[in-house]
Amino acid sequence: VAMPGAASGLAFSGWLPPAEVVRLLVLQLARGPDFLVYAAAAVIKHIEPGLMEASAQGNVEPFLAACQFHGFSAERSLEYMVQLAEKCRPYGLPGPLQLFLSWQ
Repeated sequence: VAMPGAASGLAFSGWLPPAEVVRLLVLQLARGPDFLVYAAAAVIKHIEPGLMEASAQGNVEPFLAACQFHGFSAERSLEYMVQLAEKCRPYGLPGPLQLFLSWQ
């Protein structure tokens, strides 16, 4: 099954509205490359109920191929992504980047 976004190289393009893809890319640029992993975890958390149901029925691949992640918001998921970063990062953000992010 061909997954949306695979040809373009953008992990979430085709599944999320363009504005959400841009927000996730900006988060990755501002917070570091590992934030793409935290964003993927936030998206999976968002679709978890449907994913679990599809898994129980053995229909994960068709579910993911048809999934559009309706209602996902990078803004609403930011707190979850930051919590993951705090748990998983053994180091803090570099000084200049920390200053840039202090607007939060």
